[in-house]
Amino acid sequence: IGACISSMKAYPEIAHIQERAAVVLGQLAQLSQAEAWQIADAEGIELIVTAMKAHSGMVAVQREAILALNELGARSNALKQRTVSEGGVEAVISAMEACRIHALLQQYGAACLASLSEIEEHKQRIMSAQGVAVLVSALREHLTDQMVSDAVVDALTALVVGSQERRDAVVEADGIFLVLMATTSHLDSLSKGAFCLALLATQDELASVARHEAIPPEQARIVLAAAAHARFTKLA
Repeated sequence: IGACISSMKAYPEIAHIQERAAVVLGQLAQLSQAEAWQIADAEGIELIVTAMKAHSGMVAVQREAILALNELGARSNALKQRTVSEGGVEAVISAMEACRIHALLQQYGAACLASLSEIEEHKQRIMSAQGVAVLVSALREHLTDQMVSDAVVDALTALVVGSQERRDAVVEADGIFLVLMATTSHLDSLSKGAFCLALLATQDELASVARHEAIPPEQARIVLAAAAHARFTKLA
């Protein structure tokens, strides 16, 4: 850990060093909560976010930095809070905005935002940083990629739980249509898509959107039935 931190401090302008250090720190964070805290206490989270700001055009740096932040935050809520306090939300969203065509980065970014959304106060931070627009854009851009779709649907679900205002923001961004499209395209992920749709819209609203010519009728019927079931079993 010490060597990685030292190299990040010594060579902030060298993208490859920042990328490789982020890879190693992410891998070390997976080992234990103690390792993750050692990284955080050594200014590791701050350095990762700083690297993201310094190398905004470097996809590899952004991708590995996001993955490292996610691994660190996964270890505890306190580490999620540290990540957010160091500007992690804004850094992840900026990376997603700058690297829209890169599917793996979008997947990692959405997964990180979903994880950070496990803490209620972080959701408003994501909303303020235009997180809904970025997530919906990722879904639109990578609709055929199941891994990206799954990660975005997870993030949107986490965001809208407990807030009509956040739900309305997703709906206004064409979220119902895009989540419905993603779910009909990837029926392997039916349950998570159906749950998100049940949170976003009434059954009548879903039925109306499902009439869109781009949505296959048979798959739409399957998804609508799953959403009705999710509404009855999970939201009752």
